This record gives sequence, C-alpha cells and structure tokens, in this order.
Amino acid sequence: MHVRTKKSCGERRLATPIWAMNNPMLRRVLVAFIEERAFSKKERAKLRKKAGMKERLNHARAKIISKRPAAMVVLDRLCAEYVEIKNNGLKSGMTDKEWNATKKQPYFEFAEGQAKIDDMQYRLKQLEREISGIDTYLRISENGGADIVAAIVYLYYRAGMDSVGVGAELGLKPPHIRQTLFRMHQTAKMLDKKYHRAAPKKEKKCRFVVPALFGE
Repeated sequence: MHVRTKKSCGERRLATPIWAMNNPMLRRVLVAFIEERAFSKKERAKLRKKAGMKERLNHARAKIISKRPAAMVVLDRLCAEYVEIKNNGLKSGMTDKEWNATKKQPYFEFAEGQAKIDDMQYRLKQLEREISGIDTYLRISENGGADIVAAIVYLYYRAGMDSVGVGAELGLKPPHIRQTLFRMHQTAKMLDKKYHRAAPKKEKKCRFVVPALFGE
C-alpha cells in the first residue's frame, strides 16, 4: 500500500506578507488580481466606481469563464497539429531537399535531412508548451479562477506547504504556483505599499478556522 504524506515547509527566504494572513486585505488583493486577468485598466477603473468587491469579483469571473470556449478551440487546433506531426512528420508533402532550401542557412547537402528533423522536434516542443499552458488555464478558469488562487494562498502561507505540495494538492505545476504568488505580490504592491509588511508571527499558525472571504 502506498501512503503519501505532506509536510509543511520550514523557514522561507522571504517573510509572509501581511495581506496573505489578513482576510480583508486578502479579499482586496484577490479581487484586484482576478480583475487584472479579465479586464483592461480602463474597464477596471469603471467597475471600481460602480460596484462593490463581491460584484466586481462576479463580473471578473464571468468574463474569464466567457473566454474559455475560444481557448478550447485553440487547444483542439494545437492538439490536432501535434498529432499530425507525430504521425506524418512536418509538411509531409515536401522532400528533405526542398525543406532545407527554405531555410535562411541551409544545412550541407549530406545533412539536409537533419534540417527537417530539427525543425520538427522544435515545433513539437513549442506545441507541448502551448498546449500545457492552455490546459492549465482551462483548469484554473473553470469557476473563474478565484477559488484556485485563494487555495494557493491558503495552502502556501497558512498551511505552510511549499510550491511542490501546493501543486500536488491542486493538480498544478510548482512553477505556476510560484508565478501566481509572485503576481499577487505585484498586485498587492500596486494596491498599497503597506501590504508588503511581514505578518506578525502569532498569525502564522491560523490553519484550521478560515472565515469566508465573501458573505453569502
């Protein structure tokens, strides 16, 4: 039988920011973060004047969800191209010599077949990165993204997990966890510089009781 355990990480290089441990601050940072991914700067300014935070979050979530069908179309196209290259190669109608002739710096004649192989491998790796990125976006944006982002902050800062543990818990890659937290730091910094103060030590062990960020 396989048993998996998750350990909280020890001391971190950077102090835990106060916004990650304070619900009102976290609510403000979270709403601004989701809005940045849904609207332009002008659109965000208009919403802030007209609506409260809960309404702003709902608008941003709806906007993000509305973008999912277009992302799915792109994902299907990229997957189809990937399968086509895997099965039939890159532009199967062209000979190695014709392919080599299209390059700015053609390979020598004895190695012209390698030109197509190298380009095919490069394109496959490029497609893998694009497909992985869109797949991650679709998983995160299923409910608008706010739930996943809030979970990342809670697990990383309040439960004390590292990016590997958080990624395993949420089905995401560790680099994406770190990137999301970095971007949230930038959002918090733009909102208010005092948000970058370190959280008091006594607040770091708030792990089990998590008041709702938004009332029913």
